[in-house]
Amino acid sequence: MKRKKWFLLVLVFVVLLGGFLGIRHYLILTNFKEGALSPAQIKIKDQIVEKMSSFIQSQPEGKWVLTPYNDLIRSLNFRERIFVQSIFRRNPKKFGFDGPYYGGGTEPELVPMEGQRYFIGSDSFEISPQYVPRKVYQDLRAMLDHIKGDLGRSLLILSGWRSDGYQASLFLKQMKHYGNSITATLKAASFPGYSEHASPRRPAVDFLTEDAVAGSGSAGPALTTRAEYYWLLQWAGRYNFYLSYPREDGRHQFEPGHWHWESPSDRQNSNTFPLSN
Repeated sequence: MKRKKWFLLVLVFVVLLGGFLGIRHYLILTNFKEGALSPAQIKIKDQIVEKMSSFIQSQPEGKWVLTPYNDLIRSLNFRERIFVQSIFRRNPKKFGFDGPYYGGGTEPELVPMEGQRYFIGSDSFEISPQYVPRKVYQDLRAMLDHIKGDLGRSLLILSGWRSDGYQASLFLKQMKHYGNSITATLKAASFPGYSEHASPRRPAVDFLTEDAVAGSGSAGPALTTRAEYYWLLQWAGRYNFYLSYPREDGRHQFEPGHWHWESPSDRQNSNTFPLSN
């Protein structure tokens, strides 16, 4: 009888200890103090970034930016899924983000932008295929032809349509450049579902010059020294493209290369619509 009693006490202790450790481990994975990752969370995040990158690169060539979110999540183990979902299931407004939710829609018909090449010195490099919605493509193609005729050089699409899966991977990868802070990273990148790059109504593109001057990220302001940027300011509106993050927008870092397309009717009704990258 005594042995049975001790066995039950030990069993209860083990169950309680397991529950305590489980709760503690869950809190380590999901508690983001003031939007910043702890050292333990950074280690987990870095492992996830590496695994996500490998999974994306295992997809068919030319389709990386279209990787589905659910497929990406299924490539992770249980612990990693909890961590990722504990970030992206939160409302980003809790971290100071000020922008709309674009998700929940059906992926539009997409047109590939292939064979784009940029130059660094005498070396030529090809951009992996990017995609734009078909309703945007005609305006975009006409605008690129126009700038080519005026300047003798065109702009390239560094980033177009992104799946929520690719956006999730990109956000986690960008965190290392912003102190592994969710709050700080949201000034430069968005949660899946909140990015203009996957907006059905106002899809965005990031431009690159033919000699590799980008207009986003920390190097973005360099584009303001180029004629291409001032050409866009003068002419892009004719083709329904608008600068999303002007210098005076304090909600998001200045991105002179990030432009979104908007139909004339939507533009008329939403001039002050909040934006997100």
